[in-house]
Amino acid sequence: MKISRSAVARIRTEKQDKPAKPLSNKELLDMAQLAESIVKEELDKRQLWLNFDTEPELKQKSEEYAKELSPKQKERRFNL
Repeated sequence: MKISRSAVARIRTEKQDKPAKPLSNKELLDMAQLAESIVKEELDKRQLWLNFDTEPELKQKSEEYAKELSPKQKERRFNL
């Protein structure tokens, strides 16, 4: 019995995973939105949220720190 090389190659590769076709833009956007929602859910579980509007002490501290120069701005002042 004679079997061609192409038949042997086809049989060998038949069961291997075929390369996936490229995803459409809509599928990519849907996947991105799903990933973002998962990350947001997980982040919400671990994130500590501070409400600067309702707690006067936090609001006062944030206003004080907003008036201060950042470390980069301080560094620039000293280098000039």
